[in-house]
Amino acid sequence: LPAISGASLTGITTGKGLQVVTSGTNSSGTASPGNAVNIGSYTITPSATSSKIVIIAYFRWEGSGIQGGINISTASTSGAIEGTQELWLTNQNNFERGDSCITCTHSPSTTSAKTYYAYVTTHSNGSVSTYGILENMILMEIAG
Repeated sequence: LPAISGASLTGITTGKGLQVVTSGTNSSGTASPGNAVNIGSYTITPSATSSKIVIIAYFRWEGSGIQGGINISTASTSGAIEGTQELWLTNQNNFERGDSCITCTHSPSTTSAKTYYAYVTTHSNGSVSTYGILENMILMEIAG
């Protein structure tokens, strides 16, 4: 096939990257049973209501006797997490530590600023906890 330049491509209206918001944060928090803790947030303002937002978040976590996880959410309070539970940790007896990357998409249907929050959660009885560190979050607006 002959090589062509990007200038030859016309009529492409969806799937283009429009903007990126990113920054390393090193925000952290410890969640106790039944409580979610916000460990970081980023805001992006979509340029069109049809845009999609791709969220990529890199975490470090640790815990012992845990049933907990990491959430990406659009809810600003820990009691109403509406985002998807992308990472779930279950370990009843041993100390565990790991690194994880969560990727998800959202269709905000707005041109108003939209904030995405990262939460660490614990869903266990007793005095166990989950510790999470948000190393980096990237928000990418894609033309829809």
